[in-house]
Amino acid sequence: MKNPDGPAQAVGDVLKQALGILNVHEKVSCLLQVHDLDSYTETFCFVEVCREREFSAGVFCRFRVDFSSCEVSICTNSPHRLI
Repeated sequence: MKNPDGPAQAVGDVLKQALGILNVHEKVSCLLQVHDLDSYTETFCFVEVCREREFSAGVFCRFRVDFSSCEVSICTNSPHRLI
């Protein structure tokens, strides 16, 4: 799925849906880290979301964002607690 605004915009758009699933509202500050963005493909990427106040505790949730199907799944093999 091509996105004229680039991969970061595509991740942001799809991730909004994931945050809604987790009931994390926009007013909650989140830290987004897109892994391997330089080697980004149009298939998928991983995104980690963390509530700002919990960043030092390492509490975050890792998502696998699939662009071909526009699906977001929570990675169950993450060593960190879900937010």
